[in-house]
Amino acid sequence: MKRIAMIGLGNPGPQYVSTRHNAGFLALDEFIRLFVSVQKEENKKTYQLYQTIIGEVKLFLLKPLTYMNLSGIAVREFLRKTGLAPEDLIVIYDDVSLELGRIRLRRSGSAGGQKGMKSIIQELGTDEIKRIKIGIGPKTIPSLPDFVLSKFREEETERVEWVLQQTAKAMKAIINEEFDSIMNQYNGTKWEVDDN
Repeated sequence: MKRIAMIGLGNPGPQYVSTRHNAGFLALDEFIRLFVSVQKEENKKTYQLYQTIIGEVKLFLLKPLTYMNLSGIAVREFLRKTGLAPEDLIVIYDDVSLELGRIRLRRSGSAGGQKGMKSIIQELGTDEIKRIKIGIGPKTIPSLPDFVLSKFREEETERVEWVLQQTAKAMKAIINEEFDSIMNQYNGTKWEVDDN
């Protein structure tokens, strides 16, 4: 049976729940809400893990509990325990360089300044890791740490809900379709205000 792990990045704790930096956690929650009946849930020391089966695919849904900057420690531990490889992963995380209302899929590449992804690349020794980046920009607070740890504003709610649904749909599509096809489908889409 094919195995895939989807890893949403964020910070544990109630004070971080609705912050921009937790977009990966939020997308994982939305995916579970829309598409998954979780069959098994485990709380490990460094990560929270949900498991399910969709068709012929065993799916692992992981939230590192190490705080963002040490996400790679949790991912490395998870791979060691399951025997999965970096090519079996899809990492979902926030990207301040993308505007809120866009997502971008990539097969590989640098962390682009995102410290959770940077930690994963360092711990696994490769940047050949598929990822979905969720736009949280443009930055409206001079301090980047303050901005990413700020909560989404009330007027952004509709856009946040839309982009999380789009991310969840892309995650579901990746399970059974070619990654490049999903990349082409979702990289050009963005949230548009409906004036009607």
